Amino acid sequence: MPAQPGAPPPPAARPRMGDGTPATCTGWWNPVPDTNPTDGSWDGQPGAQGRDGIPGPSGLNGGVISIAVSEFLEGVVISLPGGPGGQGADGGQGAPGTPGGHGGAGRGCEDDARGGPGGDGGKGGRGGDGGKGGNGGHLILLHHKPLGFSDLKFELHAPRGVGGLPGNEGPGGDAGPGGVNGGSGGRADKGEVTGPFGPWGQPGPHGDFNPTKGPDGDHDGDSEAHEI
Repeated sequence: MPAQPGAPPPPAARPRMGDGTPATCTGWWNPVPDTNPTDGSWDGQPGAQGRDGIPGPSGLNGGVISIAVSEFLEGVVISLPGGPGGQGADGGQGAPGTPGGHGGAGRGCEDDARGGPGGDGGKGGRGGDGGKGGNGGHLILLHHKPLGFSDLKFELHAPRGVGGLPGNEGPGGDAGPGGVNGGSGGRADKGEVTGPFGPWGQPGPHGDFNPTKGPDGDHDGDSEAHEI
């Protein structure tokens, strides 16, 4: 059986989303109000979908054998099967989710801003179709007079090769990490202390299942006889 092709590599991860801006502290004596920091970007993008697997390779055709018979042929089994098709390549893994943007620091005068959430991982790719099976082989018998074809007692085992199995669906991409919270993390004024990072995205789903088995070979093997 031909070797299964390798799965395609995952797409490249997208760069981190936009970071928030830090606070502007003007001081207690300055009539100009402080400026609040901004959160990291909240539209973390999902990773790109994984690439689909390529079809499996075709199976080899059965061989061609020529036999010269001088007296008789009896009780012989000749095997010339077509090879099975190869399995399709597995789907590629989805790209990881986009990391969330970092939150701006409060700088002591304002509450620290939150890091943005990470994006979800990309969906895995679809497995490739199975490869086509090979054809059965061909037997050539050469015999002398007065032997006829009825005197050549043999069994030819030369079925067409079966089609290969489809590849497996690719795994989903990893979840994107949340952005770093500004300063010491968390926003105490809203009761949303989440630790040092924003929330992570979700892992991507597996790729679609491919039910497409490869086609069998076109024909079984055969034989022919010639008088020499």
